[in-house]
Formats: sequence, structure tokens, C-alpha cells
Amino acid sequence: MRCLVVGIALAACGHGPPPKRPVANRAHAPARPVCERHLADIAKQLRTRWSIDDLHLRCAGGNFGAPGFFVEARGRGFHKSGIVAANGGRDLADFTDVGDLPSTTQIVEYAAADLDNDGVDEVIETWRRSAHAIDAATNWLVVRRLVGHALRRIRGPHLGVSHPELGACSASWHCEEGAIVITVDAQHGIPPSDCLPRGTHRFVIRHNAIVERR
Repeated sequence: MRCLVVGIALAACGHGPPPKRPVANRAHAPARPVCERHLADIAKQLRTRWSIDDLHLRCAGGNFGAPGFFVEARGRGFHKSGIVAANGGRDLADFTDVGDLPSTTQIVEYAAADLDNDGVDEVIETWRRSAHAIDAATNWLVVRRLVGHALRRIRGPHLGVSHPELGACSASWHCEEGAIVITVDAQHGIPPSDCLPRGTHRFVIRHNAIVERR
């Protein structure tokens, strides 16, 4: 299984066990819907819902208990994300405020893949922070897991860290067989502690955490 990585698609604590997640029938799981084929309809629907004409969307299609689209929606003073059903029915994940990101930080791309083998996709986000006076330049992954009608955030591994006075590492990633596959292909100087060792690493979800599969 591979995930579809999507960039810009439209221009203009509690205690106790976590809630059980719905388990889809993996033997008859439908193909992931293709976001680009439905983006105009999704944009029209959300513009009407929120009465915002100048709305910009990015999305990724997946199987979230039912076929659907993870959507990031931006407008003037407006930034939300959630999951809409592919059939136009009730939202599969409620839209919530993302808020303003620091000027040095951006979400580069989105993807959907099942990382815990329960038949329900997770949303994978690639984050990037540019270097400034305090922090090094950093790329890392964030995974959002659907629990009920909410997306819960799990911090993922780093893809690259660059500290001009120390060293750097860089890696590429893709999805394969229900795992995030990260290949660290470059290291310079003394790699910062957040760098993964050189080579290929496979990460999955276990006990609501991102762990390396040995």
C-alpha cells in the first residue's frame, strides 16, 4: 500500500484506555478517492457553509471508516481542517481551527495511509521550519489519527535537521505496506540528536504512538 502525497491542490489528557476506533473491512476496502476530481465541489460546499468566497484548499483522499477527504481550508483570518465524506454526507472529522503558524513554519504536504492496520487511514503531514536566530532548520512528520469525530495529533520523526555550527542530516519518505518509510541519505558534520541514523527506517502506530518497526 502506498500513500498519495498531496501538495497545493487549489490556488486562488485524559486517563484510562482510548476510545475504540471503527474497524473497516480491509478485505473489501474501497480505493481511496482522488481529491483533485472532487475539489471544485468541496470548495463550493465549504464556501457556502462558511460564507467565505476567498477560500483556498488542500486535501488528501483516504478511507476514514468511509471514503472521504482530509481538507485544509484557508481564508483571510480563517484556517481550519477536517474530513468531509466523499458522498457529501456528514463530516467524518469535525472541522477545527488550525490557528496561525509561526512565520518560519509551514505544512508542506499531506498524505493518507493506514499506519496501524485497522482499516482506517491516518493523515500524515510534512512540516518545515526555516532556520532563524534560535532554532535550526527542521523538517518533520506529524500524524493525525481519527478518534470518534476528532483528529488527534501524534508527533512523528524528523526528516532533516540543519544546524550551521554543528551538522545536518536529510531524508526522504514514502508509505509502504502500512508504514512510513524514511531513508536517511545524507549526513554532514556531527548530526544533531534529532537526526535518525543513516539508512532506512519504518515507522508505524502502536499504543497511540509512532514507533520504529524492527
